[in-house]
Amino acid sequence: MAKHSVSHADAPGQRAMSTGGVGSAGRGRRRRQALQRARRPWWRGPIPLVGAVVVVLALVGAFVVMAQQGSSSASAQIGQPASSTIMRAVTSISPSIIAAVGAGTLSNGAPLPNPLRAIPGPSLTTDGKPQVLYIGGEFCPYCAADRWSLVNALSRFGAFSNLRYMRSADDDGDIATLTFSGSGYTSPYVSFVPIENEDRSHQQLQPLNGEQQQLLSTLGGNGYPFVDIAGQYANDAPKSYPGGYDQNVLSGKDWLQIADALGNTHSPITQGVVGNANYVTAAICAVTHDRPASACDTPTIRRIGRQLPKRP
Repeated sequence: MAKHSVSHADAPGQRAMSTGGVGSAGRGRRRRQALQRARRPWWRGPIPLVGAVVVVLALVGAFVVMAQQGSSSASAQIGQPASSTIMRAVTSISPSIIAAVGAGTLSNGAPLPNPLRAIPGPSLTTDGKPQVLYIGGEFCPYCAADRWSLVNALSRFGAFSNLRYMRSADDDGDIATLTFSGSGYTSPYVSFVPIENEDRSHQQLQPLNGEQQQLLSTLGGNGYPFVDIAGQYANDAPKSYPGGYDQNVLSGKDWLQIADALGNTHSPITQGVVGNANYVTAAICAVTHDRPASACDTPTIRRIGRQLPKRP
């Protein structure tokens, strides 16, 4: 009984009246709450909250589906022939853009590190022409970046055929690129031997012969990509990027976006792709005795050629 004495009344009669008053007040409050609920606009009730949750979940689901469809669409293009629009943009970069880019810059404006080093040979030739050897893997993000530059540089000396879309591995950047597997190349000045040693899933695709394996081991450190220009120059110079430039400038871009960027000298993509290609061009000119003049006899390439390291 002591715990029940909440009010200040002392007499039993008073406690009874107090109890009756509480019951009456409770019924009054319930009536008022019922009236308030009846008068409350529908949009202030629980229904809109449930509806909002449903809408949010629907939007999230839609975004997930759209992202999956975009990823599936990009994956579906892998292995398909590169379009004429892409090929034209990569292989026919104007001389004015080549000159404006020069040796290229990084995203922070610093000069692109010289990607090439001088090597002691052995000399590489095919049918009497200097050979450019490429060894890479389709899964490799550095190879993905380097291929754009190699296609541009070698197109100044000859012509590619059957280049196809590729992306580096999903867990290795998923960078849009091209693959040399199954491609062709013709040039009166230089030969090109491309080997995609592993596919996008790290499975062997094109095996190396004994000489190529030896070069990859002794000069390439068993790493991708390995580019050997006639036994005189190789990629992966000290302080340079493995793919010649920062491959991250290509992240999140599809093939058309990369190709479109190559017409803008202010784009980090153009600075990387074309800057690296200009170094490769200068090295190839050194082994073709500056042929053809259209590729080699320009102030830009001559200047970069003077920056190439001397052979040991």
